[in-house]
Amino acid sequence: MKGADKTREQSIGELAYLRQRIAELETLEVERKRVEEALRESEKKYRQFIENTKEGLWAIGAEAFQFHSENVEVLVSFISKLSPAEHGVTVSETG
Repeated sequence: MKGADKTREQSIGELAYLRQRIAELETLEVERKRVEEALRESEKKYRQFIENTKEGLWAIGAEAFQFHSENVEVLVSFISKLSPAEHGVTVSETG
């Protein structure tokens, strides 16, 4: 009888632990969803800022452009049509 009571007590303890853990996981899930929504809103505002700015904005990562505004394309296209003397850029070799 004593062994059966211990097993029952253990089961009750395990059940209480599992209920507590479920509650913690549910809280974490709610927080994760809140953070994801905040991130989506932040990305939306940032994207709108970049898309609506009149200046040319860009960010360059390790290997390529990470993002750029539409005006950067216009500026690069315009500059590429100019001769080096017209845009003040010269290419020189270093050795």
